[in-house]
Amino acid sequence: MTTGRLRSVLSYIPRIGLIMLMLLIPVGAFRPVTGLVDQLLSDLRFSLLQRNASQQVVFLAIDKESLDKVGVWPWPRSVYADILTVLSQSDPKDIFFDIDFSTPSAPQEDGKLAEALENAGGGVILPIFKQHAKAAETSTVELTRPIDQFGKVAWPAFANVELDDAGLVSHFSTSDQADGLRVQSVAAALASYSGRDGVFPIDFSIRPSTVPTYSVSDLLSGKVPPSRLDGKTVVIGAYATELKDIYPVPVHGALAGPLIHILATETILQNRLLTAPDQHGAELFLAAMVVVLALAARRASVLVALAAAGLAVLGVEAAAFWVQQSGRMYLETGQIWMIVLIGLCLFIGEKFDFNRFLLRRAFADRRLARTVLQQIIAESSDAVIVFDDQLNIIEASQSTELHWQRGNAKGSRLGDCIPSDLFEAVKRMVTAYGLDQGKSLTQTVHFSTEAGDETRYFEAALTLSPRILHLESGRTDHSSFVGSLIVRDQTAQRLHELELLRLSQTDELTGLLNRREFASRLGNQDTPVIVAAIGFHRFEVVAKVLGSALSDQLLQALAARLASLPKIHLVGRLGPNSFVVSASLNEEGAATRLIDAIAETFAQPVDLGSSPIPVDVRIGLFRTQTLAEHPSLILDYCAAALESAYKIGSHWWRAFDPELARRQERARKLENDMREGLRRGEFHLLYQPQVDLKTGAVRGAEALLRWDHCDAGPVSPAEFVPVAEASGFIRELGRFALFEACRQASKWPDHMTVAVNVSGIQIQDAGLLEEVQLALLESGLAPKRLHLEITESAFVEGSRAVLDLIGNIRAMGISVALDDFGTGYSSLSYMTAMPLDKLKIDQSFVKRLSTDPASLVIIQSVLSMAHGLNLRAIAEGIETREEWDILKALGCQEGQGYLFGRPMRSEDLVALAIPSDPLHQRLAG
Repeated sequence: MTTGRLRSVLSYIPRIGLIMLMLLIPVGAFRPVTGLVDQLLSDLRFSLLQRNASQQVVFLAIDKESLDKVGVWPWPRSVYADILTVLSQSDPKDIFFDIDFSTPSAPQEDGKLAEALENAGGGVILPIFKQHAKAAETSTVELTRPIDQFGKVAWPAFANVELDDAGLVSHFSTSDQADGLRVQSVAAALASYSGRDGVFPIDFSIRPSTVPTYSVSDLLSGKVPPSRLDGKTVVIGAYATELKDIYPVPVHGALAGPLIHILATETILQNRLLTAPDQHGAELFLAAMVVVLALAARRASVLVALAAAGLAVLGVEAAAFWVQQSGRMYLETGQIWMIVLIGLCLFIGEKFDFNRFLLRRAFADRRLARTVLQQIIAESSDAVIVFDDQLNIIEASQSTELHWQRGNAKGSRLGDCIPSDLFEAVKRMVTAYGLDQGKSLTQTVHFSTEAGDETRYFEAALTLSPRILHLESGRTDHSSFVGSLIVRDQTAQRLHELELLRLSQTDELTGLLNRREFASRLGNQDTPVIVAAIGFHRFEVVAKVLGSALSDQLLQALAARLASLPKIHLVGRLGPNSFVVSASLNEEGAATRLIDAIAETFAQPVDLGSSPIPVDVRIGLFRTQTLAEHPSLILDYCAAALESAYKIGSHWWRAFDPELARRQERARKLENDMREGLRRGEFHLLYQPQVDLKTGAVRGAEALLRWDHCDAGPVSPAEFVPVAEASGFIRELGRFALFEACRQASKWPDHMTVAVNVSGIQIQDAGLLEEVQLALLESGLAPKRLHLEITESAFVEGSRAVLDLIGNIRAMGISVALDDFGTGYSSLSYMTAMPLDKLKIDQSFVKRLSTDPASLVIIQSVLSMAHGLNLRAIAEGIETREEWDILKALGCQEGQGYLFGRPMRSEDLVALAIPSDPLHQRLAG
């Protein structure tokens, strides 16, 4: 027989085997497997067909409470007599004791129970059991029955509970043989069954929880009304776990023995005696049909076959579900599932014929592999070289010749076609392979070449793969290998990376190190250094005059001068118009020499082609005493010292002051804590009374923001307000103060007003008008009772839009006051354009009112101007009666200060403003 014919014959063996398996299934060859599947499917159907019990069978449970009440087990038989006595008060249909009475007890106790059974009129059913004399199943079967004293006055019924092959109680019998007679089972007796005998599945779709169940202890204590037992079948038996009368069952897991008898009884009562039809012929026919379809439907797709199989199984299961639900029969579908599954395997085997498919694929791969590899190598944009263990080139891509212009590479020696650096790496790897033969080696090599003035960068992936040779002597040679080189030109990528590195480290405008890179390199210094931050006084003003283009040129010129300083380690750009340098601190007087060198460098004006531009330099110094200082902190210290040099006009350079750093650190901490503090409710308002100086009556109050820090305690507004303004958080604080002041002022008497401070930053925000409207709307405060106090800087720095915003606020009926008038930007040139209602005279003038004639003249002038502009004047900081009298005499309408009251809570302010008790009368008193 030829090899081809042998393969053809062998290919039929799997098909024949699958067909034989399908034909063996109907005769039960796989019953142990399919039986488990049928049990699972039957349980699933029962669990989906849940129904209630008929309520005709009642379970009297010997539970833990009953055991505790009697106190002993087994119970004295007089207890069962008492149960019968109580049951006799109702009219039950049947009574079944699921208790073993096969052995006598105390004669008196047995006599009481026998008497109770006789009084029940023979309507009580007692259990009989078939038991093996020994543990082996083949041992003699003995019949266990109640003692004759009880058997003469009661009906016997078989109460055997048997496990199936799966170890579950799933079926029951309607009768069994006892002494040559046919005796009904408990279920058949309780259900008055008169049909044909047999073994039937218990209907576990009936929920045990719906069986009426009462505790024996409740029955004996009279808690169970007799009406609940009238006409019912009563089952008395063990329920407590301690009595161990528990059996595993499908669906419900485990049930007490009496409940199993009740469910079997319910199965008969609800006409649920399911029978299994003979399926062998149908299954045999199905197996034959599946074989025919699997062999005939070769052109069908696998998805169609899977869908057809799935629909067939679903159809069978739907039919099985329906007939089981109807109570007629139950179908065993496990064998049908197996037939369909093996049929699918037969179809797939016919469809794909794996052996021939894999053989064709293997031959095709072998034919195409070399052709495809040669094409890939030839057309690769990277330089690809394949060489043997003699370093002769087997294959090479066309790009190899383009990379190094060394002629045709194929057939040449490897060393003649690649750069020397790369060839040396190949030789080192060949040496390593010789030391550990038979293992693949891979390495990545980076190298560069020079082509005129141009440097080109390459990355090469070098691989040596073993080529095992079987010699005629029988030995195996591992020394031979095949090598490959894949070389990629990374010149563009490398130049791009270098450029990105340069951009990440330097300032784009000046070419100096940026702040981050300066700090990084400063951290690498191994000796103490002196670091100087260099700024230029009034640079912003000069930049505005020059314009952006010339300003950039000026910065570039300043950077070039700094870069030329002698003995400088690092030069960088610190900020928009500031720079930073570092020098060694090892030599005596290094700081002085550095300052002098910087001063000399910028002594001459900078010439940008137009008029020379003089440079007024400022310097902030920090000396590193140890190398432990963090570089970023060093730069912060220098910036802080530079800021001090800007502020102190008498010094053009300043060294770092630790106290300044402490204040800055506290400011940073306060800034970080503010948001959380506002969320936690640490901010609140106090109110300082504003008094009519003529009458002494309280007209309103100024809302003052206070902060009780959770750790630091009270924080002064003079400390946290500048921090909030610098960080921009003043917007959130101002919004809180506005809404809270309006909310509390709405509870004050109607004649009282509330004044709320609005920062210059808030004024710049166009959303302020909407916030004011919302605060009034939510609080219900009348607009005329709200006064907004604005500093003069808001007008000086403000635009036309700011003036329009304030005008819109006044149009709502809200008064606007100019706060701290006379302390900062006051100028008569813009006073007439201000949309104002009030002027607040700063307390610095009021405090000197009685001792400084100049202050008196200033206040007279301010009041005269206010009256001329039709503005109401209010003086701050009144602390003495003399100051009150002078201001009242000068015509100042309102005042506030410690004389009238310190900042207080809202309720204290309302108490102070009692109309019947003017403030001046209390002060006079």
